[in-house]
Amino acid sequence: MIVCVYLAAGLSTRLQGRKLLLPFEGKPLGSWALQAAMKSRVEEIVVVTREEGIPDWMSEFETHATHMSHAPHAPNASNAPHASTPSPRLTCLPSPNSHLGQSHSVIAGVRAAQARGASAVLLLLADQPLVTVEMINRLLDAYQSADPTPPFAAASCEGIARPPCIISQTLFPELLALSGDQGARKLLRAGEGLRLPFDDPLPFFDVDTAEDYHSLLHQTKRV
Repeated sequence: MIVCVYLAAGLSTRLQGRKLLLPFEGKPLGSWALQAAMKSRVEEIVVVTREEGIPDWMSEFETHATHMSHAPHAPNASNAPHASTPSPRLTCLPSPNSHLGQSHSVIAGVRAAQARGASAVLLLLADQPLVTVEMINRLLDAYQSADPTPPFAAASCEGIARPPCIISQTLFPELLALSGDQGARKLLRAGEGLRLPFDDPLPFFDVDTAEDYHSLLHQTKRV
C-alpha cells in the first residue's frame, strides 16, 4: 500500500502563518493539492499539520477526516506515542515539532505510514496548489508497474527531480534520519530512481512569499 503524506505543517512566517488559507479560485490554497490526492488512486492520506484537530483550510474535507492526537508507533520507531483514533482514508496528524524544520513533518508522516503497513509513501506539498490528479496517478502507475520496484519515482522538470514523489520503504531509514529543514529533495537528486519528465514547470510552483502568491495569481490569470 502507498500512503500519501501531505505536508501542511510549515510555519509560513513570511505570510503570517496563513498561507494555506489564502484564497485561490474560490477555495483555500492548501486544499487544492489535497483535493487532487483525494481524487487520485492513492489509498490513504495522512495530512501532517502543526496543531491538533482539522485546520480551517480543510473545512470542505471535514466530513471525510479524523485526527490523531500524536504520531503512532511504527516498527522500529522510538519515542512515538500511540495513535488515538482509527485510520480512515483521510487523517490529520499533528507534528508539534514542525517549527523546527520540515524533517519533523516528514518523519511524523513516515512513521504514520509505517504503522499502516505502507510499502511506500507519496510525498505531496500543501503549498503546490497546481499539482493535478493526472500527475499523481502517472506517478502511481509508473512506480507500481516498474520491475524491479525503484527506490523512488519522482516528477522531474527542467532536469531536476522534485515532489510530488513516491519513496519506497527501502528508503524510509533515510527519511527518518533527516534533520532540521531537510526534506526529500536532496535524497531524490542524489539517488538512483525513476524520474518522470514533465514539460510544464507551472504545476510545481510553490507559494512561500506574498510575491509568490501574486505571481501564482498572475500566471494562472486569476487577477
